[in-house]
Amino acid sequence: MCKTKIVRVALILACTTLFGLSVSCNNDEEVGVQDENLQGQLIQSADVGQTSSPLRTANGSTLISSNQQFGIWVTGTGKVFLDPNIAVITMGVESQSETVSVARTKAAKAMNAVIQVIQKADVRDEDVQTQYYNVSPVYSYKDVTGSSGYPIREQVLTGYKVTNKITVTLRDIDRVGDILDNSIDAGGKFIRINGIEFTASDFSTAELHARELAVKDALAKAQQFAELTNVAVGDLTFVTEAGSSPGFNQMSRSFESAAMMMDSTPISTGQIEAEIRVEAVFTIK
Repeated sequence: MCKTKIVRVALILACTTLFGLSVSCNNDEEVGVQDENLQGQLIQSADVGQTSSPLRTANGSTLISSNQQFGIWVTGTGKVFLDPNIAVITMGVESQSETVSVARTKAAKAMNAVIQVIQKADVRDEDVQTQYYNVSPVYSYKDVTGSSGYPIREQVLTGYKVTNKITVTLRDIDRVGDILDNSIDAGGKFIRINGIEFTASDFSTAELHARELAVKDALAKAQQFAELTNVAVGDLTFVTEAGSSPGFNQMSRSFESAAMMMDSTPISTGQIEAEIRVEAVFTIK
C-alpha cells in the first residue's frame, strides 16, 4: 500500500514537470516570434532611413541607420571681375569741449568746410548723406577718499564730444585722392576718414553672368561625377543659390589730422569680384 502511494506521487510530479516544460517552450517560441517581428520592423525602418539614432531590438542587438542623401550633390561657382567706377567715402568730424555748445560749434564749422570742398568738386547733393550724429558726455576719473576712509575712483564730467559722420558717393573715382586731401585740409584736426568702398554701377549685370557660370559649373561637375562612377546623370531635383559676394572692395583707413597726410593721397581701386555659388542635386539613372 505504501509503495502504491509513492508511485502515484512520483507520477504526479513527473506530469507536473512535463507540463511546465511544455508551457516554457511555447512561451520561448512566442517571444522568439515577437523578437523576429520587432527586428523585421526595425530593419524596415532602417532601410527607409527615417531616423538617425541607434535602434535596439528586444534581444539587445543594435541597428544603426542614418538619413541617406541619394543622388549627385554638387556646388557650382561662377566669378566675374569688373573695374569699379563708383567710390563711397565715409568721413566725419569730431570735436570735444567743456560745453555742448562750443563742441557743437566747432564740429559744425569743420563739417561746413568739408561740405564746401565736396560741393566744389561737383558732387551732387543727393550723393552726400548724413550717416551718424552724436553728442555724448566725456568723463574722467580721479582718486578720492570715500566715506569709509578708503580711496575710491570718482567719475567726473569733463566735457562733451560731438560726432558728425557723412557718406559721399563719388561717380568719378579719378578724383577720390584729391577730394580726400582737400577734405582733410578743410577739416583740420577735427577730420576723421573712416573708410572707402569701391563698387560698380553694372554690378547686377555681372552677377547675372556669374550665376550663369555657376550653373554651368554645377552641371559639368555632376557630369564628371557620373562618368567617374559609371552612372548617368538624371533629372535636376533641387537647386539653390548658396551665396554671393558683397559687391565692393573696402579700404579702411582712419586719419585724425591733416598732418598725417602731407603728400598727395594715392588710391588703388583694384577690381571687384562678382561671385555666385549654387547647390544642385541630380538623380542617378
